[in-house]
Order: sequence, then structure tokens, then C-alpha cells
Amino acid sequence: MYDFDDSTIILKDPSAEKPELFLIEKLTSPKNYFLDKDFDKNARVIYAVCSVDARGLSSGYSTQFEVSFDRFSNKLKKTVISRSGAPKAYPNYFLAQDTFVDSIRDSGHKKLRIVFNPEYLKVTDSVGHDLELLKTDAIPGSNYQLSIINVDLQEQNNVMLELLDKRTTAEQDEKSVVEKRLLQNRTDTFGRLRRQLNRLAVK
Repeated sequence: MYDFDDSTIILKDPSAEKPELFLIEKLTSPKNYFLDKDFDKNARVIYAVCSVDARGLSSGYSTQFEVSFDRFSNKLKKTVISRSGAPKAYPNYFLAQDTFVDSIRDSGHKKLRIVFNPEYLKVTDSVGHDLELLKTDAIPGSNYQLSIINVDLQEQNNVMLELLDKRTTAEQDEKSVVEKRLLQNRTDTFGRLRRQLNRLAVK
């Protein structure tokens, strides 16, 4: 961390960055280069920068570069792997390739239950357009596919999953809630009258 903050009074936000002291290099002016003394010619390294303001609040990552050493040409190989703006909590957010392996190993079971529990049902862009991240039946030809592979028998079965969108508009939801409340009140009233009649009949 290159720290060239010359503020007279330093105010830190409670959620400010708190790097280890040995990682901080105190400077009197900005420094526009970094020398990686630990670079390994046998590895692929990703470089990115971010900025931290006077209160300690951090930006997202810059454009991310993957750097490796090509022994045949005796040169560094640089590749852009992510555009800028990836949040620090999810540095792989804009990677073109899939970072995680979409497979689960399991044995000794005969049943499978699939649970759909997304954090968000709708994601929009800056002008309010639905990005259609959820592939529901509202989008023609959209479905999910689950491949089940028996590695012992070398057999595979593909299960097509369709996500039914049963969401309604806010007005319809409000109308449904009102109707359910009226029906519940009516049921409760009839129930009380029925119990009173039963008590009178017993007497």
C-alpha cells in the first residue's frame, strides 16, 4: 500500500481498510510503479490496483492483468482477464471464464432434492431494464440442465429443469392479500357463530 495522504487531520471510517503495517509504504507523493521482487517465472500472477480515499474507503479493482513468463521467447506474457470495477469481495466477478467447477461428487443416495433460493429475483441495469439473469419460462427456450453421471457404469442422464415464474405485480399481490384477509375474517366470524350455536344447543 502506497500511503501518500498528507491530510492534517486523518479521519478513518469504521469500515476503512486496515492493512498490516509491514505492507504500508509511506510516501510524500504518488508512486506510479510497483516492482514485484517475488515474481515466479513458473507461475501465472494477476495484478490489479485500487485506490483508497482519505477516510480509508476503497474503490473496486482496476483492470486485471495476468502475467506469466514465456521461456521460449524470453518475454513476459500479459493478458487482460477482467475489466475494471470488480468488487474486492468478488475479484473474479467479471472473469470471462468460469472460476468454479460446477460439479458435485456423491454416492450412496437414491433421491435428489433441488432447492432454488436466490438472493435476488430481479437485477436491473442503471436505466431499469431487467438483465434476465434468472432464466424462467417467461423467456422462450430458457431452462437449466442437470447432468447425472454414474462413473462406475459410465452412464449419463440429463435432466431438464424449467423455472416457473409465478410472480405477480404489486397490485395483484395487494389485492390477493386483501382477499385472503376478508376470507379469513369471514371464516373466523362464521366459526365463532357456529361455536356459540353449538354451546346453546348443548344447554
